[in-house]
Amino acid sequence: MKNQKPQKRKTWLLTLSIIMTAIVSLSLINTTFATNNNLKKIKGSSTPKLHGGTADNGYIVFVANGRFESVDGSILKDGIVNGDGLNFQKNVMNRTNDEINELRQEAINFFNQRFGIDVETNTSIIFTGYEMDPRINLKAFTVSGEKVPANGYPVDDGGWAIIITDPAGITLGGSWDGFHIPANSMLLFGEVVINTDSDIINVHYESDTPFVLDQFNAAQVRFKSENNKFGEGSIGGIARLNMLNSESLLLQVDIKNILTAPGILSEF
Repeated sequence: MKNQKPQKRKTWLLTLSIIMTAIVSLSLINTTFATNNNLKKIKGSSTPKLHGGTADNGYIVFVANGRFESVDGSILKDGIVNGDGLNFQKNVMNRTNDEINELRQEAINFFNQRFGIDVETNTSIIFTGYEMDPRINLKAFTVSGEKVPANGYPVDDGGWAIIITDPAGITLGGSWDGFHIPANSMLLFGEVVINTDSDIINVHYESDTPFVLDQFNAAQVRFKSENNKFGEGSIGGIARLNMLNSESLLLQVDIKNILTAPGILSEF
């Protein structure tokens, strides 16, 4: 991508950032509650694991509506190229380097098993760590069993992503064997951290289906979820990004996503 002309690069980043917007609200879940005076830190940094939980009905509503001048046309902290998500892993999740490397390997294994993509050898993708820019103003406005204030709970989001860079797209393997997805499609493995008044809710998520832009420059959000509060569920929603000023890279974010449990998941 370094050899692209400036205009093509800007167009590619804008297209990709619309897809990245869909990351923000999500969840394949391992939900952990921890009372802590410093709500920006997770006390205890064990690697998230999927596990069975109580089959209670529940839901979380996420919304982001930030307007800000981005680094490169994306909604990622430090941009697509320069961002690596390490601030999220170290300063939000409070993980050591060994724990970060362990979780990164879990992400690699997931992408290989679910979508048949080997990040070490596939030359048609970018594999990168990410952290969502806090200026997108991502918040949880409804959480089952919680008295959420009118201005919502603040949310942090980060993890690892695969971005399809081959102009011809790629054909997936794994559970999606034979499915072809176009360039700029995306796959995610990450976490959402909801800072409540007294607790921290840590939500681990994984792509149930790929993120693919439609003809209206919107991306559908679909994640698989499972946690010890709501049981098995799913995430669904829509994300759009509007470039208000191409010179200053002023963006308007519009995200609406809902976690429901139980939910409907892919049949494979």
